[in-house]
Amino acid sequence: MYVCLQACKEGFKVGCRRIISLDGCFLKGYYAGYLLAAVGTDANGGIYPIAYAVVESENQYSWLWFLEILGRDLDIDNSYGWCFMSDRQNGLVEAVTELFPNAEARNCVRHIYANFKKDHKGKDLNDALWRAARATYDREFQDAITKLKTLSNDAFEWLKHLNPQQWSKTHFSTTTKSDMLLNNLCECFNKIILEARDKPVLTMMELIRTKIMRRIVCRYEVAEKINGPLCPNIQKKLNIIIYQATRCCATHAGGLKYQVECGPGNQHVVDMVSHSCSCRKWDLTGIPCAKKWTPVTEMEPILPPELRRPPRRPTKKRRKEADEGNKNEPKLSKKGSMGNCSKCGKPGQNKRTCRGEVGGNRSLNQHESGSSQPHAPDQPSQHSTPMQRQARTIQPTRQQVLRPKLPTMRPLNPPTTVRWMMPPSTTDHAMPGSQESFVSNPRNQDLHTTSKE
Repeated sequence: MYVCLQACKEGFKVGCRRIISLDGCFLKGYYAGYLLAAVGTDANGGIYPIAYAVVESENQYSWLWFLEILGRDLDIDNSYGWCFMSDRQNGLVEAVTELFPNAEARNCVRHIYANFKKDHKGKDLNDALWRAARATYDREFQDAITKLKTLSNDAFEWLKHLNPQQWSKTHFSTTTKSDMLLNNLCECFNKIILEARDKPVLTMMELIRTKIMRRIVCRYEVAEKINGPLCPNIQKKLNIIIYQATRCCATHAGGLKYQVECGPGNQHVVDMVSHSCSCRKWDLTGIPCAKKWTPVTEMEPILPPELRRPPRRPTKKRRKEADEGNKNEPKLSKKGSMGNCSKCGKPGQNKRTCRGEVGGNRSLNQHESGSSQPHAPDQPSQHSTPMQRQARTIQPTRQQVLRPKLPTMRPLNPPTTVRWMMPPSTTDHAMPGSQESFVSNPRNQDLHTTSKE
């Protein structure tokens, strides 16, 4: 049973490169069999299922039948420019060679490595094998093979029997525009249909069709949101290549050719007309390598924007909003609060700017509370001693409290006491026992005389 959906067939012809991965997997249902699949790659580097079929076994006859129908659906008349990637399954290499003699046949390097490490173990040998597979030009490939031969002659003889055109980038064709080394496309497809492989044949085919339909719709919705002419994965590759180009130095060699140096002993020639580079990375993938971007950046230098200095000194701190506080202040701000004077107790002033006298606020409060009687001077008691009468002072009046204090005015003299004796001529007129007389604050003309009875 062979299935090739019309949407998959037309989409592959229009927007995919001519490289097809082939693989087969066994079925887990009651009826034994194999599922053969042909998977391509889309513009973003993802998998693109093309066709699949159910056969009784994986052999050369089954692959011939499957590939013959696939060739008619994809209109492969002349196989030149086509590439088929496989895991060297039973009869697959012979079937591809018979039906598509001009096509390029590649083998998955991971499966070659799995067979290689069975008899040749060691990290150095494995690294040398992968270095030879990833080499893009002949000198790099020969250096890797020479190092492999130095490490193990048996490993070199084992690898010598393999055709390098099937597993090394150095010998890949440049018409396909793909440097793929692994058969991961089919491996990913087998994982997607893993749940359907244990179902009956018709149910399995319907589940696979539904999964492919959902994937195409999902990829279509993602493609509608892409901004720009390039796919996301390709744009990421270009960004990495542009970053690597900063380490290269280009020298003009005449016309549109440049000599690019990417380190000691690593020189290559870039031809801007034929879109090629001597490292063959540009030729293999169609994506410009780092050596191509080096002369382009020198042709159009990027200038910095014009500097415009604003007036005044540049600020280092941003302007704060009205509701933002200062984080550096350890205490709360006193802005908007009113304190009391520590000298007179009045609000709105302090000890330095005080305009009243000590106790003035208390006398004013007493007057405001309803006390309308004037404060008469205290009358001396008949039993008070002369020292007690001498220590008493007069309380300030309300007018004195309300009167502003002049800063240039001399302070009032403290209360003084004058003691004098009665003259002999007036002794007869004096009252008996009257020997002393007191004068308090003569400057204010307040004279108080007392006599002890």
